[in-house]
Amino acid sequence: MKTSLKLQLIRGAEKHLVNPLVKSALAVGIPMPLMLLETTGRRSGRPRRTVVANGRIADTVWLVAEHGRRAGYVRNLLDAPQVRVKIGRHWATGKARLLADDDPYARAEWVADQLWRSPVVERWVTKLLGVDPVTVRIDLDPFDGDGLTRLDTPGVRLGRDKRLGTALVALSGALMAWAGYLLAVAGVNAALLESIVPGITIELAYAAYRRVDRATGRLRPTGRNRLAQEATGLGAGTLMAVGGYAAARWSWPTSAAAIILSLPAIAAAVVLGRSTRISAAAADSKLLQ
Repeated sequence: MKTSLKLQLIRGAEKHLVNPLVKSALAVGIPMPLMLLETTGRRSGRPRRTVVANGRIADTVWLVAEHGRRAGYVRNLLDAPQVRVKIGRHWATGKARLLADDDPYARAEWVADQLWRSPVVERWVTKLLGVDPVTVRIDLDPFDGDGLTRLDTPGVRLGRDKRLGTALVALSGALMAWAGYLLAVAGVNAALLESIVPGITIELAYAAYRRVDRATGRLRPTGRNRLAQEATGLGAGTLMAVGGYAAARWSWPTSAAAIILSLPAIAAAVVLGRSTRISAAAADSKLLQ
């Protein structure tokens, strides 16, 4: 009974709250660790799209179906294993199969570790939301010229992620300055509400830089690196907010000074969260070049 109630509550939240919002974000290409999985309805024969975690590693997509064989998309792919996935703005086709003997909790941790997400958080989320979870493996088909890999080759992807990270850092700084301005003219509530957005965009910027690091062979940053990054980023954001506040209440020279002081702090935050160590495999490949 408890399992059935848990399943109903989670399904209701996903169907009516989470999925509509996430599908809209994915439709316009907002970067996030999620993707769309398209299966063929086993009864209707029509395309059915589901939001799932982005578990793409090379030419394979790994999923942990939290509701196991009770999930509609799992039953669909068992009947018709040919599926499509949308990663970013691009679709790719592949063939899915269930790995009944695979440990879904261990797989969730392994995928998270490979993609530089938190294995501990991944296992916790799988246990919290999972009802008899099961592992799904999707082997992607070779891509054509208009497919996923045209804009996903290493050089293009690295350049894109670097530009994305830089743009998100700049946006975060501007939004924090605006939050400081709102604090001066509209009060604390308006400033706190607006400051949620730069908090999200700066984390997306860090994620973009980590994708670059992972692709270039750097090792995962340590917990100390991440804490130093968050603390320095918070300090830089505070200076930006002081700059915005000063523009409204004090003087433009004071505002400019605070913003200028925040620039090296922002750069330091980006650097502190990136490991300087190179993996052995990457080092060997450089020696062979």
